[in-house]
Amino acid sequence: RRSPWSTWSVKTGLSLHVTQAKCLKRGLQHLRSGGRLVYSTCSLNPIEDEAVVACALGEGLARLVPLPDDLQRAPGLSCWGVPDPQFSADNPLLYRSFEEARTAYGERKCPLL
Repeated sequence: RRSPWSTWSVKTGLSLHVTQAKCLKRGLQHLRSGGRLVYSTCSLNPIEDEAVVACALGEGLARLVPLPDDLQRAPGLSCWGVPDPQFSADNPLLYRSFEEARTAYGERKCPLL
């Protein structure tokens, strides 16, 4: 079996944000009023995790509910860097936010959004 890391790139990692956001939005659309959705990924990439949840919360599609006190958990990130799609050792460009990335790309469509 081929390792998924052999074809992984920063651009691939960034593109998964859009895929994950669509999955979360679709799941939220199928909830009944008052229903609950647990969002979980197998990634440690905050662009696929916290950034997706932040988008859903920012668009008013969801709200966070407190977890039971006896549930073991760790806090998520509240800020993270967004690598440029051409990020590499030669081009280590890291934006501080999606907004900064949008500003950097101006009128051109930002490939990470």
